[in-house]
Amino acid sequence: MPTVPAEFFLPSSGFSPADLNRGAAELRRRAAEAVEALRECMMCPRDCGINRLEDRFAVCKTGRYAIVSSFFEHFG
Repeated sequence: MPTVPAEFFLPSSGFSPADLNRGAAELRRRAAEAVEALRECMMCPRDCGINRLEDRFAVCKTGRYAIVSSFFEHFG
């Protein structure tokens, strides 16, 4: 297994996720923008344009609320 040079490691005490530095107002704005995108949904490759805010669904059969089947931390 190859070794990783020390300059690529950031001490955990000095790490802060970039989104936390954006401020609450910016995070609220982005969340509102994401919800508004559901009005003419283009979230999946099918680009059906259905209004998921009215709990309508098309090919994806998702409706207003998606069900999360799994999640993980992304370190990249």
